Amino acid sequence: VTIVLTALETDKDRRASADAAAKAANAVTALAKSYPEGRLTLASRSTSPIYDWDETKKRNKREPSAWESRVELTFKSSDAQRAFEFADRAQDSVSVSGVSFGLSDKSKERIKKGMLQEL
Repeated sequence: VTIVLTALETDKDRRASADAAAKAANAVTALAKSYPEGRLTLASRSTSPIYDWDETKKRNKREPSAWESRVELTFKSSDAQRAFEFADRAQDSVSVSGVSFGLSDKSKERIKKGMLQEL
């Protein structure tokens, strides 16, 4: 199971926005230590300006009105029940933005060997 977790924070101050997203990611990182069967990795991190529309000039204002910071983390585990438990607890700090299922490398190799034996 692969679970994508997203921290999305908006603030008028760029640094405050980035710090809030990092704080949420750090909380999830600390939580992940309670789930040693899984692996948590940083997928991406970004901070972008948000501009308000200037109706009189028909364009965005020159200065950002706010900043949006996003941190995406990926949690992978072969134990689906524990992975979903982790995701449930992680939602105190972040949002679950994706879930996918796949075969482990070990399972893929076992299937491949079985198919080759049939030939």
